[in-house]
Amino acid sequence: MTTDVKLDLINKRISLAETAREYGLDVHREGYRMVCRCPFCHKQNAFSINDEQHLFYCFACKASGDTIDFVGRMEKKNFGDTIDTLMAKIQVEDA
Repeated sequence: MTTDVKLDLINKRISLAETAREYGLDVHREGYRMVCRCPFCHKQNAFSINDEQHLFYCFACKASGDTIDFVGRMEKKNFGDTIDTLMAKIQVEDA
């Protein structure tokens, strides 16, 4: 399975907002986006999640990225290990 296929599967099956909640963040809706305390700089309601685009952005520390970036930063893992972690989460074996 190519990396592009893995990325597509991860984006289709994993909600960034739900993933943030699994890390203990109190994600709540504010308008069309979800917000919470930033797990990186700890500023309240500075962390914005767009679940439809699978992106996050912190207006305080400027951290940004997608679901893979978020999990990688939270678990201090490299890109490949993060992909493996998320693929295991959605229970897809590498073919």
